[in-house]
Amino acid sequence: MDYISSAGIRVILTIEQIMKKQGKLIISNVTPFVMNVFETAGVDKLLNIG
Repeated sequence: MDYISSAGIRVILTIEQIMKKQGKLIISNVTPFVMNVFETAGVDKLLNIG
């Protein structure tokens, strides 16, 4: 993915909460731009980015 909005971050965080009960969510191949957005929003510490 090349772009993510705040709505997309909310969706990912919701999926992360669901997956904690059922398995594990791993986000991979994150572009530098999207990683910067995750870091700025502080969600990089909440997600498993690999």
